[in-house]
Amino acid sequence: MWFRIFILGALLYLLYRLLRPRRAPEDEGSERDRIEPPREDVMVQDPACMTYIPKSQALRVVRGSEELYFCSPECREQYLRDRPDH
Repeated sequence: MWFRIFILGALLYLLYRLLRPRRAPEDEGSERDRIEPPREDVMVQDPACMTYIPKSQALRVVRGSEELYFCSPECREQYLRDRPDH
């Protein structure tokens, strides 16, 4: 009799463990916490063609204390050709 109760209890416990929703370990965090937030990018204006482009994708030129950003090598060359002393 006690053996049957023990077996039934063990089976119920195993069934409970199988059907219980699994939780992620505390140190790993949830999936929402692991997703990196989107990075914000500043828009800069190309001085040659006057278009706006994301700063991370722009071609950067430093002239003296001035920082210039261009959308393409063609715009950069045009600007540098038109303003050689600037």
